[in-house]
Amino acid sequence: MNHSQKHILIADSDEEVLIKLERLLQDQSHETTTAWNTDQALGLLESRSFDLILASDHPPELSCKRILDAARTHQQATPIIILESRETDAFAEQHFASLGGSAFVNKWRHREILESVQQYLDPENCQKVKRAVAG
Repeated sequence: MNHSQKHILIADSDEEVLIKLERLLQDQSHETTTAWNTDQALGLLESRSFDLILASDHPPELSCKRILDAARTHQQATPIIILESRETDAFAEQHFASLGGSAFVNKWRHREILESVQQYLDPENCQKVKRAVAG
């Protein structure tokens, strides 16, 4: 593994989303790990370290709240981008922000996802972001 690569967990129950985001992020020289359901995501969060987490907001086989809780327990300062399945919902964003979500992006807007990932993984902003997320 290239030590300059950033390791990203992608948690979504939609296979199309997992494949597209995995390819997109690997094309940007990131290492990715995918989780199809809550149990997989929780096991990965307990056993590995991630530089960034992408988690779906409303998947049938995933509990975003449980993933956020586990991330805050095991990956305290890791930024978490919530992948929204529909257009922006201010109430949902406020709820997920209160649980530790760092940013919110529509899961079908790949350019915006890449921009958010780059923003949180940029070395100059990384320490500021981690301090802000940690509280």
